Amino acid sequence: MGLIAVLIAGGGLLAATAPNAGAAPIALVQQSSTASAGVTSNTVTLTSSPAAGSLLVLLFRNGTDTNDVTSVTGGGVTWVKARSWTTPEISDIWYGAGASGGGGTAITINLSGPTAGHVYTSSVSEWSGVATTNPLDGNPPTTSGTSTTPTTPSITPTVPGELFIGLIATNGSFTPGAVGGGFTALSFAGANGVGFLIATDASAHAMSWASTSAAFTAGLVSFRPTAAPSPPPAAPPTVTVVTPRFTG
Repeated sequence: MGLIAVLIAGGGLLAATAPNAGAAPIALVQQSSTASAGVTSNTVTLTSSPAAGSLLVLLFRNGTDTNDVTSVTGGGVTWVKARSWTTPEISDIWYGAGASGGGGTAITINLSGPTAGHVYTSSVSEWSGVATTNPLDGNPPTTSGTSTTPTTPSITPTVPGELFIGLIATNGSFTPGAVGGGFTALSFAGANGVGFLIATDASAHAMSWASTSAAFTAGLVSFRPTAAPSPPPAAPPTVTVVTPRFTG
């Protein structure tokens, strides 16, 4: 009697999985700004209704009277005040995360009191690729002083690829196109001092802007990107076994 069969067993073939490309980076979808006078509310109208999951950011500046933003509505988000200051100009940064989609194009900024012909400048931008819950990461105290190059505080992000948005209020005049720190200007209805940076690393960033020498206050916030999806679990090894057969 002899053993003529052979036992075949292998470590198996591990099922192949697609590489994890990560989440799409943050991107500017659209932006719009307006300057209104003699109103109790200021409406910014976007080109299209924000997409589901988007982040909306409002930048507001009032350099004439004491009215401030009391609430913001529209866009399919719940608006939250990130930062506000009163000198040398009343200024605000608000945001709303995780847009519902179909929330409409009108963003209404409600003010604290009646006006007397004063001008309010507001800008709203929509961003994709930002975390839909708890997106705000950096929100340091403002910087202030008198300078020809007013500069925001610096933020060191907790993760790479964050969105930085800065607002500088000054009683001087900004030099057109002279934003610094690697930032890009955002629309601000004829005025400026607002900009953004989509980082590719996790190093510290701050925004500056050339202007006439004047008093200023500056704020900067940063938002986390959408977390990269986890790769799918690997399939267990495939093992092929041939049962021995004895003949003889």
